Amino acid sequence: MLTMAGVCVLIGRVSGHAYVAAVALGAMALLGVVLPWVVVRALRVRVVSTSERVRAGECVEVTMSIKSHWPTPLAGVTVRGSGGASNPVEPMVIFVRPGDQVSTIQIRTTRRGVLKLKDLSAGTSMPFGLFDARRPVEGETDCVIWPTPANVDDVVLLPEVGMSPTDVAESRLVASSGEPAGLRPYRRGDSMRSIHWQQTSRQGRLIVRERTAAERKRCRVTLDIRATSYTDAPEFEHAVSIATGVVELACAQGWLVVMQWPGTMINAGGSSGVQEALDALARVELTDTASDPAHDSGLFITGRRGADGGFGPSLLRAGGARSNEVAA
Repeated sequence: MLTMAGVCVLIGRVSGHAYVAAVALGAMALLGVVLPWVVVRALRVRVVSTSERVRAGECVEVTMSIKSHWPTPLAGVTVRGSGGASNPVEPMVIFVRPGDQVSTIQIRTTRRGVLKLKDLSAGTSMPFGLFDARRPVEGETDCVIWPTPANVDDVVLLPEVGMSPTDVAESRLVASSGEPAGLRPYRRGDSMRSIHWQQTSRQGRLIVRERTAAERKRCRVTLDIRATSYTDAPEFEHAVSIATGVVELACAQGWLVVMQWPGTMINAGGSSGVQEALDALARVELTDTASDPAHDSGLFITGRRGADGGFGPSLLRAGGARSNEVAA
């Protein structure tokens, strides 16, 4: 448009009407730059995610509270942004009315990571599309995108493959199940059903039955995060999916799982532990500086370029199995 205005100025030396066209085009160009900037300054957008955690590929529902001081409705306002490096957000057009309003949008995730809502922005390029003025949205709520678990065969959990149970020192506690371990005086918090009434009457004080806890199988899962162990990023993503599948399968079958890589060790033995492990797997990234992971026991997950030996009972290779390995 500015080029056209310049051409009109040149033609204006021949025809006076061209100067009028040049002024009109210049005014339109100025309006196309200034108006979007003014409109955006009249908007205030705050976003809140209604979901703290979703799986990769699922949608995150985001509630937007919009306050517009612009006197007329706005039909060309867009919300977009990086959303974090792992989950770019496609531009979404919203209709904004004067005053306050609440809108809900769906953001589809593409891979594991963290959707950072603070990286979103609202803006417009109305009326001519010459300048896209933007303003960051308000809100610090993030959504963790869990990795999609790979289909892991139950054979991975068999003792001969490598996730064998380890000896666990028997702990004594008051419980309704397990082998009898003896009697002891009542302590605050003990169940009334554990009271041994015969001994209580003999000794003149509350005596409870003590039983051993049922032994749970334990396993250690080590994820290789060295960049030199993988041929490309998709292969590492496959390794993360394998680790996710193993952790979820083992926990579902009652195993006590230790998930680890250099600098991280998580005990995933209950729902909170599984959640912590999946949160960590959502954020884990390849590194060039990681030391050799400790993998003297349990299951070691690596890529095609991962070293071949010394991984304890079992080795999973994201790029496919070699001799004495389990295909994943």
